[in-house]
Amino acid sequence: ELRAAIFEILPPGTAELGFAGALERYASETAAASGLQLTLSLPDAPLPVPDAALEALYLTARAGIDNVAGHAHARHMSISVECRAAEIVLTIADDGVGIRTADLAKDNALGLFASSERLASCGGHLHIDARPEGGTVLEASVAVGYQERSGKSGMSAGRAA
Repeated sequence: ELRAAIFEILPPGTAELGFAGALERYASETAAASGLQLTLSLPDAPLPVPDAALEALYLTARAGIDNVAGHAHARHMSISVECRAAEIVLTIADDGVGIRTADLAKDNALGLFASSERLASCGGHLHIDARPEGGTVLEASVAVGYQERSGKSGMSAGRAA
């Protein structure tokens, strides 16, 4: 129990395993424990962003994975990380019950709110959509070559078209 508590406080992350290794490990372990089928698509090459941005993406991924495992009643979860022209984009999608905008305002959505703040400090954004056919899509981004900034939260929600 102590090891699990320490893991939650200081999880082995990007410094120990690299971003892709840490994300793969956490996603695989969580999916196995929750009975989820998992599809992963992660880059082989190092991502061209500072460590703070990788940590923000990793912690956002953990919050998203935990929400799928704990609340979505999903059978499948897919996770991808793509390098686009000016940003790195993390996408987590599931086939569960979906999320409502009101769910994001609840006190237990603190992990996603904190993630949106971390991402915003890296020139990024967090967007969460309920799919019309069921399930949820979380998309998080960080800017390549960001400059630290302060400002409003980078989280939004909407309904996928």
